[in-house]
Amino acid sequence: MSYYVVIFTSKLVASDREYQEMNDALYGALAKQQGYISHQSFRNDQGIGCSISYWESLEELKKWKELPLHLKAQQLGREKWYENYQVKICEVQKEYKWEK
Repeated sequence: MSYYVVIFTSKLVASDREYQEMNDALYGALAKQQGYISHQSFRNDQGIGCSISYWESLEELKKWKELPLHLKAQQLGREKWYENYQVKICEVQKEYKWEK
């Protein structure tokens, strides 16, 4: 069974209390979204970050993209928080791992 991955990379130029609150609200909503599997995020000292989220289907991912809170975050991100961002959506057709 395949699933989908969203890779969101960004350059953060402003991080204020509103950004932190929106970030917390988005991750809270994300965990409740139908079709959501999991996510990982990191940001370095230069403000470059990456968030990777995993989804069961493109249909459920589209619902997340159209969620009013997510739309508001996108708007504010473009207006004040990010210098740039890029989104990639990929279909995972095969997965394997190794652990020691």
